[in-house]
Amino acid sequence: MASRENLPRSMRYALTSVPAIQADCQLARFDSTNGVSFSPTGANEIRIRVKANGFLNGAKHYLHFKVTTADADCFVDGDAGSFFERMTIEANGTQVEQIDRYALWNGIRRNYNADVYEINKKSVESGGGQLSSIATTVAGGVDKVALSNLGEEITSTHSKLFCIQLQSGLLMNSHGKALPDGLSELEIVLRLKSANGAIVSIGGTAPSYTIADPRLYCPVYRVMNGDVMSSYNQLASQGISWVGDTVKTYVNSVANTTSATLQLNDRSMSLKALITALRDDTADNTRGTFSNTSFFLGNGTGVVTDYLAKIAGTNYPQSQILIQTASNGLNVGRAYEEAIKSLAKHGEKYANAQVDRHQFKSSNVAYTSATNTGAINSAKGLLCVDLKKFDDAELRMVGLNTASNASPSILEFNIDTPMGSPLDATTFALVEAIWTMDNTGALRVAM
Repeated sequence: MASRENLPRSMRYALTSVPAIQADCQLARFDSTNGVSFSPTGANEIRIRVKANGFLNGAKHYLHFKVTTADADCFVDGDAGSFFERMTIEANGTQVEQIDRYALWNGIRRNYNADVYEINKKSVESGGGQLSSIATTVAGGVDKVALSNLGEEITSTHSKLFCIQLQSGLLMNSHGKALPDGLSELEIVLRLKSANGAIVSIGGTAPSYTIADPRLYCPVYRVMNGDVMSSYNQLASQGISWVGDTVKTYVNSVANTTSATLQLNDRSMSLKALITALRDDTADNTRGTFSNTSFFLGNGTGVVTDYLAKIAGTNYPQSQILIQTASNGLNVGRAYEEAIKSLAKHGEKYANAQVDRHQFKSSNVAYTSATNTGAINSAKGLLCVDLKKFDDAELRMVGLNTASNASPSILEFNIDTPMGSPLDATTFALVEAIWTMDNTGALRVAM
């Protein structure tokens, strides 16, 4: 017997939207509390206190600030997230989230989590690089289109105003939950990155920069229905939890050799992936280098030939990932597969990466001139290991539990020829964090 379930959705007139609960919403503004002007060589930490009178819709927050440069013209490296070396969020003096090497993590995310609408949004709001083209050298080919590392140009003494969203699992949590009403005050601390590491330029004079008037904007809504708030208050008295993805940062130095072992020893309840970016150890001090948006499998002298993670004596993946970037015997498919699985957003199988084959195997990291920027052909290769058991958006704690024992965790890789200089190996452990507000409004985190 036919029923409503047999009908197409276009004929199910009983399926309709329901009226929203009575509420009001305002775009709240939270200014820095420790000054209005900042620089990497002076007052280099921005502090913003956030206390909402209602529910804070963190998914729509943005940080607004003015950047003024001096001494020389320059470009933003990727987007304006490159100006921040570390992001910390504290609640009542307790750290509830911290991302070290924030600019690098932001650069990875902008390349590997980059829907076209997000590329355009960042281009308009945060000086982000755009999809650009260069002529192909392949006979009969078409111009190559790819995401450029080269962000907004800032002429010396000029100012630009940018809007960015912070790569915070607390604010941008997995299910888009608003931060609950009654939550204790949060303090967001942003440490500035050195000029050579934040912006890109060449020439005899190094540029400098200052940031002024930083402030956080975020929608805050209040529910006006007493019955609903009564039910909410009853729930809040028992504690409210939400989950999001954040990263722990591990930094290793790799000698000029043909093999390396990175000590990670992560302790997490749900480790979803290991994401390792290799760069020259001088990348953050070299202003002609795309230090936040370029990371390589090889630097033109040597190249990684294989890698493998070992956690509590078990190989991840079971067989090592082999790599060959030369045209004859090209082999980067498995490494790329691990990268786009590792960097997928919660509940998604693959990341929406704007990284093509040429970029993934490239060794170019330098900006050379306005007519040959190197920003499209720049390297974007990563050593990644996906550790998720499931991709279901409704599930949590889907990663590997490394907190249950004290066994070591390492990443091993081999190089065909020493790369000529030491390397900086930054590994981001992508983990699930559970934030809980207790009945007093205090916030704690477990990860």
